[in-house]
Amino acid sequence: MRASCRRQTTVEQQGLAGNRSSGIARKIANRRGDLVHGREVAERDPHNMYAQMMLGIGGVMTGQFDKAIDRFKKVIDHQPGNLEAILNLAEAYEQKGDKGSAIQWYERSKQLIKNPEIQKELDARINSLR
Repeated sequence: MRASCRRQTTVEQQGLAGNRSSGIARKIANRRGDLVHGREVAERDPHNMYAQMMLGIGGVMTGQFDKAIDRFKKVIDHQPGNLEAILNLAEAYEQKGDKGSAIQWYERSKQLIKNPEIQKELDARINSLR
């Protein structure tokens, strides 16, 4: 397994502050090289959630929000507590313009985050969508 496939970064380590246009998905990691590998892995093993996550991030980065949403939902179905997938799903909905769904998933992410500063940033994001 490639070292980049084993690498995981939590959202709490990265934080949510920063340029809104850069997006949460882009802040998690620059994994462009992993996208090609992820597609190959996902084709061989559709239950590989890391590959699904990378393809979802790639979908957000390329503006393919419906595909990204499908990928993130697949990850969440298999890993309901996957905070990275939940936040990426919320962002995909936000960028697609579906504010209601974005708010729903940001609210769900707050249940998993214990850091009050990050919860405050999520509240600000949610309020900006209302």
